[in-house]
Amino acid sequence: MLTLESFEEAAEIVKQVTQETKLIKSAYFSELTGNKVFLKPENMQRTGAYKVRGAYYKISTLSEEERAKGLIAASAGNHAQGVAYAAHKFGAKAVIVMPTTTPLIKVERTKSYGAEVILKGDVYDEACAYALELAEKEGYTYRRRKVYDGSVAQANVRIPAGRGLGAKSGAHGQVRGEARRTASSYQDVQHGRPDRR
Repeated sequence: MLTLESFEEAAEIVKQVTQETKLIKSAYFSELTGNKVFLKPENMQRTGAYKVRGAYYKISTLSEEERAKGLIAASAGNHAQGVAYAAHKFGAKAVIVMPTTTPLIKVERTKSYGAEVILKGDVYDEACAYALELAEKEGYTYRRRKVYDGSVAQANVRIPAGRGLGAKSGAHGQVRGEARRTASSYQDVQHGRPDRR
């Protein structure tokens, strides 16, 4: 079970490769919604997204033997860059299988962190199947695309005085992690899916 202590432990580990991103009040969205709305600019991380948190934390939990085998993952972008950068920091080989439709800028950024990039398949599922095949054949340690609950690694959200915390993200794992972290810190937090309008 995830505890506040496990989030705090993960937070200390990922501080080695991330910068703190403070909440920024959005006057526009605050006015639009009639609430106090704050944004967390995780795009300011070195890899351009929060996913380096999960990649670095997960790789930190691997054994030396698992890292020595080399890491392999499938991704079309931000996860690829997070794994490539984190693997580089641990001195581990990283192989990233990306769909052939991946934007060139994401391919080049992933390579710039030292990863070997293999373009395979037209969609993520095809790239993933090939990554699993290579992991079996070459003995690589496979790094799942899932953002582990602990991987948000205590995003260091300090909630200003108010009554709610809302999160909108393209990655459900990040939101799930933030919700669990917040609920473990604030006893009166309730979480659930808001009514759609």
